Amino acid sequence: MSESMDASFSDGGVNGGAAGGSTRLRDAADLIEVMGVAFSDEQIEAITADPAPGVIIAGAGTGKTTVMAARVVWLVGRGVVTPERVLGLTFTRKATGELAARTQAALAKLAPDDERHCAVQTYDGFASRLMGEFGAWIGSDASERVLSSVEPYILADKVLRDPGSLPGHLADKGWSTLTRAIVNLESRVQSHLIADETIVADAGRFIERLDQAPLWRGNPYRSLVDARQVVEERLDLLGLCQRYRQAKRRESVVEFADQMAGAVGLATRLPGVGRALRERYGLVVVDEFQDTSVAQVTLLSLLFGAQGGIAEYPITAVGDPLQAIYTWRGAAADNIYSFHRWFPSASQRTYTLSINRRSGAHILDAANAVATQVRADPQLGAGLAVELRPADQAPESTVVVREFLTVDEEVEWLADDLVEAHRRGEHERWDQVAILVRRNRDVGPVLQACRARLVPIAVQEVGGLLSVEA
Repeated sequence: MSESMDASFSDGGVNGGAAGGSTRLRDAADLIEVMGVAFSDEQIEAITADPAPGVIIAGAGTGKTTVMAARVVWLVGRGVVTPERVLGLTFTRKATGELAARTQAALAKLAPDDERHCAVQTYDGFASRLMGEFGAWIGSDASERVLSSVEPYILADKVLRDPGSLPGHLADKGWSTLTRAIVNLESRVQSHLIADETIVADAGRFIERLDQAPLWRGNPYRSLVDARQVVEERLDLLGLCQRYRQAKRRESVVEFADQMAGAVGLATRLPGVGRALRERYGLVVVDEFQDTSVAQVTLLSLLFGAQGGIAEYPITAVGDPLQAIYTWRGAAADNIYSFHRWFPSASQRTYTLSINRRSGAHILDAANAVATQVRADPQLGAGLAVELRPADQAPESTVVVREFLTVDEEVEWLADDLVEAHRRGEHERWDQVAILVRRNRDVGPVLQACRARLVPIAVQEVGGLLSVEA
């Protein structure tokens, strides 16, 4: 790449060089005073670590967002970086707002008159901005529109309605099943950065091995027949994905997974993009690292880590392998175990947050018992997942286990117990109580039962709200 191209990449907000201003934080005691939080020793260790690659394994309720904000404040207060040179990445807009608000509130205590802000974005937003700023160098169409959450299924439906019969192995599949399958497979292909040719070749090798398997009385085992059918269906589905991909190109639309894969290609082909980003940002803080996809962690590594030839870049990742929830859409939970391979450093720094500040000892004992098998699984990073401990001033807690014959019986008991606990004064306000459900469709019956008892209730997640019948 030419020097002139590098220079053009560096325009538009790049602020290289060391942070200016005097150092305001001398030690951890100053940080505690500024933040107004009595940090534990393990939190202080993670917050005040040297500005180098490091991963924080933060168990549930251990204050990871507060620690992330405090780490930014610490490095700003020590004069290592200025606020506008901090990049924070999270998964959701809600998490982005929370991290940005906490960080800015803490920085305001450090320097009330400083109006500079950190750049906090979602992973998808970061990739989108990267393509918008630098994509023209690889011929990316800036006019491409990002599909909404529903539009991919509408477009997949249009692909299925094109003239021509469905591939033979999919002929017995329902229309809605195929529509979802097209969108899901396409998302996984992009999130895992897998070429179609690789899928076809792997499928061919797998079928060859099936053909070589021993027979039972001259016929293949039923499980092998079923396995072959799954592979053949996937190959036919891949053909539909290719038609779906062509439809996206014709209509100049993309999905977030497409933009992430495109950003990886951009960073791979143009190393100057990484150089520009490293000049612009002096610190990167990454949230929910256990839910990053192959494409996401590859992009970060190209810009700030090993694949970009970078060592000792100050990137801090936070996550918990026991809280991985996005594997169904391409996330690779083992990314967090491989952090130091993606982001090398002379001393591999791994920190843990294990003191849960939300729950009492009995609840944590139950949680740890449930997670025992997961923590011991070598494929899930045995020894890395955190066993939770209660805080010194942990509230009293009780774990109640009950069995019910029907869902209705369970919901009625839950609502009655909630009302009775309020009558006994176990909670002063209704907003001190939360009801967690495993599936969005369970929200409706709980909502109706509580309303029937005049219990004020609000649905937190949009998915749960949409599941409630009007």
